[in-house]
Amino acid sequence: MIKKNKWKVIISSLIILLPIAPGLILWDRLPEQMAIHWGIGGEADGWSSPAFAVFFMPCLLLAIHWLCLFATGLDKKQAGQNPKALGMIFWILPFTSLFASGLTYASAFGYKTNVMSFISVFLGILFLVIGNYLPKCKQNLTLGIKIKWTLANEENWNATHRFGGKVWMGCGILFMLCAFLPAVAFPFASIGVILLAVIPPFLYSYLYYKKQLREGTATRQSFENKRHYPRWVMVVTLTLVALIVVFCLVITFTGNISFRYEEASFTVEASFYKDITVAYADITALEYREENVPGHRVWGFGSARLSMGQFENQEFGRYTRYTYTSPQACVILTLGESKLVLSGHGVEETRQLYDELTARVGG
Repeated sequence: MIKKNKWKVIISSLIILLPIAPGLILWDRLPEQMAIHWGIGGEADGWSSPAFAVFFMPCLLLAIHWLCLFATGLDKKQAGQNPKALGMIFWILPFTSLFASGLTYASAFGYKTNVMSFISVFLGILFLVIGNYLPKCKQNLTLGIKIKWTLANEENWNATHRFGGKVWMGCGILFMLCAFLPAVAFPFASIGVILLAVIPPFLYSYLYYKKQLREGTATRQSFENKRHYPRWVMVVTLTLVALIVVFCLVITFTGNISFRYEEASFTVEASFYKDITVAYADITALEYREENVPGHRVWGFGSARLSMGQFENQEFGRYTRYTYTSPQACVILTLGESKLVLSGHGVEETRQLYDELTARVGG
């Protein structure tokens, strides 16, 4: 497959690396810190050096691109694959590289963009393209909806991919509509759209399998006796996928910040991030604000629930933060020339934190 499409491999690889060129040309104009990640509210919260921002993402995508091409090339069933369906393997990552690097450069040069809206539109187009080509995808081991019933039966494969193509195109439209949602709602909406893209085709394939059994167009043995992958490969793959899904859900939607008070100091205990201890004698000022303290993360941990690490804004410059995401109230500690921003889980808990620290610092 790769030998027959060597020019596509070369051209697609060069397109993936193309964003490195403007980085080199404009190297002297790049800021010392470039945004490479945007948080749940659409604000940049992950930063890196120009060298990392310019080179890492294209090179990473190139490695993934070659891995996908290599895996597809090993699949003997791709010999008669529809060229248009096969083209998805060659061109999705090149356009992803251009899009991701474009956002990074736009942010670096001060262009104000609604990142979540751009991502919504990009994902919408991606799902529309994939949905359009799913029905054209012939039975194989590396492209398409690869589950037990589609891999074992060509009729089931074709029916599921016709249905799946419609579902994915519908999800593409939903992703585009997500561009009109508040940025903070996008991650939750996108999870819903992705589940909608995955679960209905899976159920459809199973129900179609049941229909085949009822109508006598296929037998249970014809599905159960076919094994396309060694059992250990399936077990390892499913285990890894399950672990990754559980890990992502735990990291994204769990975690707490708690405070332990001692005689001369207090400790901030945080999930997924290092704890810190602050001596009361080092606190030179204490402030309670009934609002969030804005800023972008330079280093640390951020999720749908927690926002911690080194941050920066115009008011404080560089400061340390241990808060829940987008809190309605904050406690600001001045420690000499540095600032520490804290919050509890909710306004009441944050107020209790302030009162406790005020009593201990004042004492």
